[in-house]
Amino acid sequence: VVPACRKQNSDCGRISFHRRDRSDHSHRPDTASSHASRSRSSIEMDDPDSLPAIADDTVVLDSYTTVYLGYPIWWGNAPRIMSTFVEGHDFEGKTVIPFCTSGGSPIGRSGDNLAAQAGSGNWIQGERLDAGISEDEIQSWIDKLN
Repeated sequence: VVPACRKQNSDCGRISFHRRDRSDHSHRPDTASSHASRSRSSIEMDDPDSLPAIADDTVVLDSYTTVYLGYPIWWGNAPRIMSTFVEGHDFEGKTVIPFCTSGGSPIGRSGDNLAAQAGSGNWIQGERLDAGISEDEIQSWIDKLN
């Protein structure tokens, strides 16, 4: 999960974070397949109250005016860790542009759901970016937003 932010009159920065300490494997199910009933994504998405912890969340959005919030799409929803992220940050005075990555699943209401959970910010309609999208296509999408 990589939220990307744009500072006022500055370059984009990328911030990555992880679900838990990588040495802690106790949360990992027996299989990595997202379609298996015991996969992390299946377990997490079956529990709407799940709010996974973000290890070392040092993200400070104070100097950003636009936040591009990217995530994979799971069953039409953002992974629950994105709920943890948006509930833990203040988006007041910021434009937030959600986008998901997928080979075919649409963004659905995931951006609207995150906006409701965040409770602040000017959230605009998000978009699904195809798994094979080129840098030129990404830049064209960003240019259309401005």
